[in-house]
Amino acid sequence: MPAKPKMLRTKEVAERLRVSTRTVQHWVLTGILPAVRLSKGRIWLIRDRDLESALRSNNVPPRGKPGPRRKKIKEA
Repeated sequence: MPAKPKMLRTKEVAERLRVSTRTVQHWVLTGILPAVRLSKGRIWLIRDRDLESALRSNNVPPRGKPGPRRKKIKEA
């Protein structure tokens, strides 16, 4: 019988990657990181192998590299 894949919650992924849980949720909701939602709740599960695959393929941005910032427009 094949072994069940290890499933991680968003909190566990966040702790492993040293990012916030909101960041992991953003990756899940934007499709960067595949996940399964439990019923209609707010719990997302990420397969360990999907996380490793996303990290290897550089889909998940490295820690400490923020995305582009919007410039503030000064009002006249």
